[in-house]
Amino acid sequence: MKIGINALYIKWGVNAGTETYFTNIVKPWYEKKSLNIEFIMYCNDTPPWWQGEKKYFRIKLFPRTKSLKNRLFIEQVIFPITLSKNINILFNPGYVGSLFLKVPQVTTIHDGFAWVYPNEIGLLRSIYWKVFIPLTAKKAKKVIAVSKNTANDIEKYCGITKDNLEVIYEGGAHFVSSDDKTDLLQTYKIKSKSFFHCIGFFKEIKNPMRILKAFEKFKLSHPSLNTKLLLAGHIGGKRANDILELTKTIDDVIYVGRVSDNELVELYKNSLGLIFPSLYEGFGIPIIEAQSFGCPVVTSNISAMPEVAGGGAIIVDPLSIEEIENAFYELVTKSSNKLISRGFDNLKRFSWKKASQQTLEVLKSTYNYE
Repeated sequence: MKIGINALYIKWGVNAGTETYFTNIVKPWYEKKSLNIEFIMYCNDTPPWWQGEKKYFRIKLFPRTKSLKNRLFIEQVIFPITLSKNINILFNPGYVGSLFLKVPQVTTIHDGFAWVYPNEIGLLRSIYWKVFIPLTAKKAKKVIAVSKNTANDIEKYCGITKDNLEVIYEGGAHFVSSDDKTDLLQTYKIKSKSFFHCIGFFKEIKNPMRILKAFEKFKLSHPSLNTKLLLAGHIGGKRANDILELTKTIDDVIYVGRVSDNELVELYKNSLGLIFPSLYEGFGIPIIEAQSFGCPVVTSNISAMPEVAGGGAIIVDPLSIEEIENAFYELVTKSSNKLISRGFDNLKRFSWKKASQQTLEVLKSTYNYE
């Protein structure tokens, strides 16, 4: 059985959640040979974890597909012409498949951003997704959704029936915990358990304005509580820069830049809580990341977040500044031991190893069905 893997969508180091998904699903297939299965991966560049080709795992590079226009041409024109002779099935981990390819396909759809929050992904990509996600999803033999909420969105917006949908939860405990410390907290002169933190903060979908207003109100109401709010994330575009400028006017709000994996682990280990009341998430990997390090979580009562958080989070209305403010106060003044314990219990539902194995089983069963 020869499985093609369409990784043309990934710009390594840029795609965040979907790259995390790809790495944790596909890398195990690269590291350990599966009986009677060969893989060929189509990329615009080699992954950071790539250590050369193996007899059972090869790569083919299409450098120009970092451009959406070129990617569209390769996926929708070149793939149908060339891949049928080389593979038995194509796995599309990044929303979109190949419309005219004759071999069976399995496609993962991570969220409904194109319909729910198109501004979050930009006009061009939202048009591209609105056109090609439904068309290629209907072409696929099986569509994988990363949560039940996302499965409902796919059914609603793409016209896919539940018979063709498979829910496979993502993981989250993928960082290696160690005693190695970074210089992050020392650089900003921040003590352990004296701060909250947010990641990916400068995207509108992460609810930055309400979080800032809630923190400002919390500080004004409780001046004796000497806590800070650390913000991590990439600054891209005018709106993100406007938000950054606003943060400079609020006391004890600190921007720490885009953090490495080791720095992120240090934040989780030392934070009073992850503040994650997003407006929409297809899954919400940071929730599970935080729980894996015993970091309390504040998240939203909408989309996939309650489903993923289980009982291991403070659940708030993301539109309510007051509820977010109250969550800040609760994290500082009440014991988080029960919340942390429930977070560890919740982790038992999620495993990247399990997700990778389940995804491979879907591919194998789809091929055998053919």
